[in-house]
Amino acid sequence: MNIVTKSVAVAGMSCLLLSSCKKDKDQVATPQNPNENETLTTLMVVAQDTVTKEMLTFQIKDLDGDGGLPPSIKDTLRFNANSVYDVEIRLLDETKTPAIITSDNVKVEADQHQFFFSALGNTLPSIAFEYLDKDKNGVPLGLKTRWKTGIPNKDKKGLLKIILKHQPDEKPKSGNGDITKGSTDIEVYFPIIIK
Repeated sequence: MNIVTKSVAVAGMSCLLLSSCKKDKDQVATPQNPNENETLTTLMVVAQDTVTKEMLTFQIKDLDGDGGLPPSIKDTLRFNANSVYDVEIRLLDETKTPAIITSDNVKVEADQHQFFFSALGNTLPSIAFEYLDKDKNGVPLGLKTRWKTGIPNKDKKGLLKIILKHQPDEKPKSGNGDITKGSTDIEVYFPIIIK
């Protein structure tokens, strides 16, 4: 009886161990989606006047991310009329310590991202945007651009929209890009004054 009981117990333990191992083997960790949107808390616009070489820096900072509280810092863009600026966009994820320079990731994944710029509001004078950087397919990226301002709008404020689209499978392989494709990593509106 003792031998039979021990044999049954050993067989039972073996089955338990086998099924436990099988279960562990079948449980595969879900990998992080490499195509998910970037986490962004700060967008900086760093502009240099191509003639005077004056450097200007503006930012929107929203440390709790999308939704929640409004941005803690929201600068007004102030540019001279009839001028040309070389502009660089810098992105930070300050939910991590130390902060991650997300614009570096966007540059590496240039064929999956594109910035789009547009001036809004009836009081805003003409402002033109020219892309200075492209992805491996020759499609614009937008971390580096050239902005040309028109006539002043004095103290009247317009808005300038900057949107970063995440397009892992949708970004066109030629042309100037397509704002309607992909998902939005960030969309911000800067008040703008042309003086």
